[in-house]
Amino acid sequence: MVRLKKSAIGVLDVYNQIENLRKRFGKVKKAEIHFHTPASYDYRLKTPDKYYYDLTEEEIIEYAYELGYFSENEKCIYLNDFKSGKFSDEEYLKILTEKKLPFESFKEYLSYQLIAYKMYTESIEVAVITDHNTISGFYKLKYSLNQYYQEKIKPSKKNISDIKLILGVEISCSDCNHVVGIFDEGSYDNVQRFLNEIIHDEKSGTIENTYTILNLIKENQGIGYIAHINTYEGVGTKLYKEKLFNPDFCKILGITNLNVDGWKSKTSKSFDSSKICFIHESDSHLLSEIGVKNTWIKMNRISFKALKIALQNHTFCIFTEKPESTPIFIKGIAIKPVQNSFLRKNQSNDLFILDFSKDLNCIIGGRGTGKSTILNIMDTIFTQEAESINKLKFISLYETIYVVFRAYNKDYVIRFLPQVYDHYDITRNDFFSYTAFKNSSLDDEKKLSKEWYDLYEIPDRKSAIEISDINDCEMILTTVYKKHYSINHIINLIQQRKLGNFIKEVIHAGISNDQLSKILLTLRNSKEKDFLKNLKTSISKLYPVIEKIEKNAFEKTQGFNNHYSNIIQIKFSPLKNQTSNYIFELFRNSNIKLDRYISKTKLKWIDLITYLDVILNKITYLEFLDMLVNRQFARINKIEPIKKYATEPLTSKDIANGFENIDNVTTGRLLGPLYDIVKNNKEYTVQSIENYIKSIDDFTLLFNINSKQSLATLSSNFREIETLSLGQQVVALLTFIMEYGKYIGDYTPFIIDQPEDNLDNQYIYNTLVASLRKIKNHRQVIVVTHNSTIVTNADAEQVIILNSDGKSGYIEKTGYISDEKIMKLIMVHLEGGGQAFKDKMFTYSTILN
Repeated sequence: MVRLKKSAIGVLDVYNQIENLRKRFGKVKKAEIHFHTPASYDYRLKTPDKYYYDLTEEEIIEYAYELGYFSENEKCIYLNDFKSGKFSDEEYLKILTEKKLPFESFKEYLSYQLIAYKMYTESIEVAVITDHNTISGFYKLKYSLNQYYQEKIKPSKKNISDIKLILGVEISCSDCNHVVGIFDEGSYDNVQRFLNEIIHDEKSGTIENTYTILNLIKENQGIGYIAHINTYEGVGTKLYKEKLFNPDFCKILGITNLNVDGWKSKTSKSFDSSKICFIHESDSHLLSEIGVKNTWIKMNRISFKALKIALQNHTFCIFTEKPESTPIFIKGIAIKPVQNSFLRKNQSNDLFILDFSKDLNCIIGGRGTGKSTILNIMDTIFTQEAESINKLKFISLYETIYVVFRAYNKDYVIRFLPQVYDHYDITRNDFFSYTAFKNSSLDDEKKLSKEWYDLYEIPDRKSAIEISDINDCEMILTTVYKKHYSINHIINLIQQRKLGNFIKEVIHAGISNDQLSKILLTLRNSKEKDFLKNLKTSISKLYPVIEKIEKNAFEKTQGFNNHYSNIIQIKFSPLKNQTSNYIFELFRNSNIKLDRYISKTKLKWIDLITYLDVILNKITYLEFLDMLVNRQFARINKIEPIKKYATEPLTSKDIANGFENIDNVTTGRLLGPLYDIVKNNKEYTVQSIENYIKSIDDFTLLFNINSKQSLATLSSNFREIETLSLGQQVVALLTFIMEYGKYIGDYTPFIIDQPEDNLDNQYIYNTLVASLRKIKNHRQVIVVTHNSTIVTNADAEQVIILNSDGKSGYIEKTGYISDEKIMKLIMVHLEGGGQAFKDKMFTYSTILN
C-alpha cells in the first residue's frame, strides 16, 4: 500500500506550533536613546525658540491637536475646561494626588502623554530617558507610556508591543563633556543618592570630570559613555585624554551626527574607533526630534541586562542604521516519526520539532546524533533531488516531514510525503513506490516526482492555501534554497580538480539559463534532415546569449575583485583556447583515422586538427562553425591558410598513387570533409557546442595566504588556489563563498556542515567567526559543528544540542548561548566537560596572566 497525500490537516497545526516556539528569539528593536522630557531645564517640547516652562496650557492643547493627539472636538472640550478653571494647578494637583499619579500639573501630564504618543507613532520599542542631571521624569514618562498603551494601542488589537523605558541620566561634567549613565530601574533609589552626592544643581551639573563620573557610574552598576562625541572639543591634557580614550576604558560613545569625524583627531593616539560601540543618540528636546535619530538593538526580552549584553556584543547587536533583515529564512522543521524512525521526541511518535532563528543557528552534539541528517532532509525537500538512494531511504523512514519557511513577506509550509510502501523495510527492492521518481531510468532515480510534496502558503494562522501549479512550486523552492555546503564535498572537489565548476556554480547561482537551454534542446531534438538548417539558426541565436554570459562573468568578477582586493580575487580564466575540450567531440563517431589523408592531398586529419587549434585561437568556435556550415571556406582560409599545415612533401610515388599538389586543390575540398562531419553527426556536434559553452567562463581563485590575522603583519601574498595546501584551499573557498554571497546580496540560507574540518584554529577565530558575525544579520546561517569557538564566539542566537541513545536521536536542549544550561551543555559536548575545560585553562593560565 502506497502512502498517499492527505488534506491540509496538520499543516496549520505544525505552523502554529513552530510560530509559538520562535517567539523567544532576539529581534532588532528600534531604540530612542538619550532624549529629554519636561524634567530637563532646557526642554522645549514644541519649537526651538521657546522653552517648555514658557509654554501655556492653551499652546500645548493646540499643539496636541496639530499632532493628531486630540480631535477638534476634544481640543475644544479641553480648552473650555481649562478656561473654566477645571485644570487649575491646585484643583488638578488634588486630583493627581488622589489618583496617585506622578504629575504636578495638567500641563505636565499632557506633555508626557504627547511624548508617549509621539514614541508610539514613531514605532519606538525601547527608550532610554536621559534628562539633564535628574531622573525625576522617569516614572512620569513610564506612567504615560503604559497608560497610552492600555487605552489606545491594546484595544486596537494590533501586533504592537508596549515601549520599554530604561532609566538614564545625562550628567554635565566640569571638563565640558556630557556623560550618559544608564541603570537598572531596580536601583532607582541608589541612583538618586548617587546624583544627590555629585550634582550641584540640575542646570550646572557636577564639578567632577568625565573620567571620574564614568568610573562612578561603573561602581554603581551602570553603563556610562560620553554623549554626542561629535561635538567634542578636546578639553584636557594629553595624559588625561590618554586615560579617557584608552581602549580598555572607552568602549561606548554616543554620536548625534554620523557624518562628522573631525573630533577623532582631538582624542588620543591610542584611540581606535573601529573597536568602539557607537550609539546613534536622539538628544531630542522637541517632540519633532523623536524618532529621527535612532539606534537599532538586537535583543530578546527588553531589559537593562539585555541592553548591557547587547552593548558588550555591539559588533553584531548594535546598529546606527536599521540593518537589512533577510527576506528568506527557514523557521523550523517538524517530523512525524514511525517505528523505525531515527529522529524522534522522547521515544514517542509525537512530532519532533526543531525551530530556527533567522540569524545564526549552531547544531551541536556527538557523532551519530542526527545533525547531518537534518541538513540532508532540507536538501532533499527543497531541491527534490536525493544525494544518494541510501540517504533517500533513510529520510523516508518518517510518516511526514514539514518545513516552515518565510520568503519575501509570505509564510509557507512544505509537507514532504515519502513515496514508499508501508512496510518500511529498506532492504527490499520495492521499498519506493511506483510514484517515487520522475521516470524509471536509473540515471534519473535521484530526481523525485511531485508526489513527494505539497506546498502551502500561510496567509494567517487559520488558513492554508495549496500552491498546485508545479512551476510555481519549483520557482518558490529554488528561490529560497541552495544545497548546503559540506566541507567533505568541497574537499572532494579539490581532489577531483573540479574547483572551476564549483566557483562557476556560485557565481552564476540564481541566473536563469533558460534561453541557452532552450536553444540547445531545440538543436538536440532536430530531425536529421533539418539539423543543418537548425544549426545555422541556432548559432546566430547563441551569439547574444554567449555575450551575455561573458559580460555577466566579467562584471561580477571585476566588481567583487575591486571590493576584496586585499583578501581574495576571482580570476576569469576561460578554457576556450583549450580546443581539445570541444574539438575532439566532432570526431567521436566519424570513423576517421588521424593519419589518413584528406582529398588525395598530403594534408592529414591530424594536420587539420592542428590547423583548428591555431584558427580557434584567432576566432571563436561559434564563428568558425558559422562560416563552416554556410560553406564560407574562403573566409576561413583567409584568416589562416590551411595548405601550409600539410607537413609532408609530395613525392613522385604519391603522384603515381593519385595524390595532387595541395596548391592546386581548392579550400572547399580540404574543409568540405569537416563540413560533412558536422552535418552528419548531430549528437556529437551539439555536444561539442555544449562543451565549448562550458569552457567560455571558467574560473579560479587567487587567495592572499597572509590575509588571516597572525602574530606578525605580513605583506600580501596572492597565490592561485590550485597551488595551495588542502587546508589553505578550504580556507580560500569558504572565504569566497561567504564574501561573494555578501557582495551579491544573496539572502538564501547559508547552511554548512562542519566548517572546522581541515581549518586551523587561527583561521576559525579570526576569519570564519568574524564572517559569520557579519553575514548572520542579513542572511540566515545554519551550522553543524563540533568546534566550540564557532558556537561561543560567533554568538549564536539558537544553539541546538542533539543527543542519542544509540537507537534514536533527540533534541536535548535549544536556546540562547547566554542560557546557563546551554553553556553547560556546550562545555560537555564540545570541551569534554567542566573538569577538562578547567584543566585546559590551568595549562594556559601562565601565558594568559
